[in-house]
Amino acid sequence: MSVLQKKLLIFVTSASFIGAAIYLLFVVFSPELIERITTTVENGTVRQIVSVSGIVSAEDTATLSFPKGGIVESVFVRKGDVVATGTIIAALTSTAEEAERIDALANLKKAQADLAELKAGNTKETLNVSNETIGLKETILKNTETQQAGIVAAKKKALLSSGLSAYTKDTSESAAAPVISGTYSCSSEGQYEIEIFRSNTDSGYSFYLSGLESGTYAVSFDQPVSFGNCGLRAIFFTNSSYSGSKWLIDIPNKKSADYTTNKNAYDLAVDEADNAIQLAKQELILAKATANDGNAIARPEAITRAEAAVEQAQAGLIKINSRLADQTLRAPFSGTITSIDILPGEIVSSEPVATLLSPGRFELIARIPEIDIGKLRIGQQAEIIFDTNSAELILAKIDFLSPSATTIDGVAYFDARLVLDEKPTWLRSGLNADVDIIIESRENSARLPARFISKQADGTYTVLQETGTTTIKVLFAGNDGYTAVSGLRVGEEVIAP
Repeated sequence: MSVLQKKLLIFVTSASFIGAAIYLLFVVFSPELIERITTTVENGTVRQIVSVSGIVSAEDTATLSFPKGGIVESVFVRKGDVVATGTIIAALTSTAEEAERIDALANLKKAQADLAELKAGNTKETLNVSNETIGLKETILKNTETQQAGIVAAKKKALLSSGLSAYTKDTSESAAAPVISGTYSCSSEGQYEIEIFRSNTDSGYSFYLSGLESGTYAVSFDQPVSFGNCGLRAIFFTNSSYSGSKWLIDIPNKKSADYTTNKNAYDLAVDEADNAIQLAKQELILAKATANDGNAIARPEAITRAEAAVEQAQAGLIKINSRLADQTLRAPFSGTITSIDILPGEIVSSEPVATLLSPGRFELIARIPEIDIGKLRIGQQAEIIFDTNSAELILAKIDFLSPSATTIDGVAYFDARLVLDEKPTWLRSGLNADVDIIIESRENSARLPARFISKQADGTYTVLQETGTTTIKVLFAGNDGYTAVSGLRVGEEVIAP
């Protein structure tokens, strides 16, 4: 390479470096060449929301069981079958009941024969038998009254004592509900109210008791403390602040899972006691009437009593027919059998043996963490996206908030029930969904994304525009990424700081 060529190469290289340096300086000192992030003020909605997950469940789900135990004779459905109201699901063997029916039918025939004999005239032998029967019937009546009274009392005690729990009507209450224990030994139904206040007790709290009973008692965190004179106790939790808390206890607890079962058992015991006592009384009345009338010509009253005995025997036959009907398990409403857990020949108790799900009636249960439960109210709107159909937005509203929490991994959660405004045809029990509950909303507001707003040291808010920095007012800050503002017009452009 010649000297001239070398000098030319050096010159070109130097010029390239100098040009690059000049370009970099130009870029650094010319911010307008840097790409800016801008947005415009728009008219829209700004919201505070609580985002949780939920799961769909059927509103009508029945666990079906026989009123009493027995041996399964036949099963007529399988899991997945769609059944109509009244469809027979399964049946128990009824050999004993059939025998009782034969006996009841024989009693009816006897009562009918006695009526016919009375109309024909009583013999001396019949009178003697009737007199001897009175003592037996009186003993039977006394024993029946004593036995049935004990059965009814036991069923009522179970009804009033089962599943007792404390709850509050204060939706902002954060303290854990006291645990209620013991057996309710009184017969009155109603409600207890516990109002807690600070005191000089070991726990630092006492409570006023009102409602079914009244009094003042110390709060205990260590062991259940008795209150009232009906056998109930309460224990509180050390990690809760109870000052000013008010708790209610319903007697009986109609929201308990066992309430319906216990109520049905009690009502059945009352009915059976009335029937048994009435039957014993009628038999005693008939025995006395037979003895008193003796050899006399049958009077109209005696015939009426005999006719009543026939009716009583007919009632006994109806009763055993009803018991025979209880040997058959039928669908209480139309729906789909989602489980059937029995086989022919199997011995069953009164525990559930099948589950029936009503199609087309669903609700969504969302689990709310305790940090957010105080923000929720009945009637609040929600937007729901289901995993199975994420393209469709479903609207709903809250219609129930659980007063008691479920603790999961040390965190308290409360169930919120949401009723869907519309129920898509693809909805199924067990579907998962993302739920946005709208806590507060500002409609038709001038809004900006929060990232375009700067908070100054003096507490004011500003945005950056072509003309410089503009001071604005923040009217409402949502947690959906937007902020409602004033001091700007819709359509104005702002620059990200």
